[in-house]
Amino acid sequence: MYLIFQDKASVARATIMARPASAVWQVVSLFVALQFSAVAYALRDRGCPTFGTNTSYGPPPLPLSYDGYMPAIDNETMWLHYNRHAGGAIANFNAVLARYPALQTMPLAAILEQLGLPRFVQKYKLLANDTTALRNNGGSMYNHAIFWRIMTTYNTSSPSVLSYDLATKVNETWGSPTAMLDALRSAAGSLFGSGWAWVIYRPDGTLGIASTPNQDNPIMRRLVSAASEGVPLIGVDVWEHAYYLKYRNVRSAYLLQWVNLVDWSYFQRNYDLAKRGKIDSIYC
Repeated sequence: MYLIFQDKASVARATIMARPASAVWQVVSLFVALQFSAVAYALRDRGCPTFGTNTSYGPPPLPLSYDGYMPAIDNETMWLHYNRHAGGAIANFNAVLARYPALQTMPLAAILEQLGLPRFVQKYKLLANDTTALRNNGGSMYNHAIFWRIMTTYNTSSPSVLSYDLATKVNETWGSPTAMLDALRSAAGSLFGSGWAWVIYRPDGTLGIASTPNQDNPIMRRLVSAASEGVPLIGVDVWEHAYYLKYRNVRSAYLLQWVNLVDWSYFQRNYDLAKRGKIDSIYC
């Protein structure tokens, strides 16, 4: 059953009101919901960057046109962000990866997850400069793939289509989805310099807020703080190129508008994958 609850009391009431008539009906309802979820994202996931005959990654497609994110993000910012900034990182990552054939069949998430482990660096004989380049450019690729697809058309109405499980976790942690986004805005607004703020699925199964500098992200074990480790479910870019043309140096104004772009169905999708340990599928 897919609902969203704005407070803990609503969750409690729904627990009583939403009991199915039979166990069979409950199973059928869940199966149908999962099928619709799979179909809804099948086309979006076709753009997953994978190695081709030239052993290189390509950019994931934007779900919307460049002007589809207005009024929160303007057309010019989206074009520059997608093609120049994020696109440049993909080219740089491919250039480094070309020197390491053993990494070319490895999922991006697996590389990023292990870059902070000395045995991984030693096993693949990674040079220090190349390790840094993989971290920065690979991190950018993973982060932006989430960023592009966590955004949908501007909508200020109440969120919908969260499962009972996820809605319960959100409400137990923050009180409501709106409060969760407020906490995300606070973390993003207080981050010094460039970086990202995240809603994450922690290793212990709880949800939390994290922020990371530069192009780091929560899957980078030992490269980020223990408190920031987890699987990213929502990510917001607070590098200045993400907002400066429209908002100048007023990051808070950008964040206030950006939260109205969050695609709740993609948040649900990422949560379901994180629970199953499908870290690379979130990137894809």
